[in-house]
Amino acid sequence: MTVTDLETIELKVSDRVAWIVLNRPDALNAWTRQLGVDMKAALDQAAEDPEVRAIVFTGAGRAFSSAPI
Repeated sequence: MTVTDLETIELKVSDRVAWIVLNRPDALNAWTRQLGVDMKAALDQAAEDPEVRAIVFTGAGRAFSSAPI
């Protein structure tokens, strides 16, 4: 298993599955510029890993994601 911690995203790879976790639970995982940068980095890393066969997106805390108003 590999684990990568970014500022707003956590990437975990286990059993050929990449888990991308939006990790801003206090803000209900609201989308920000940094979250977008981290999401791209996590997706790029998962895409480059020949062992990854699936990607699962989830959010930490009580919300998957929200949009700032």
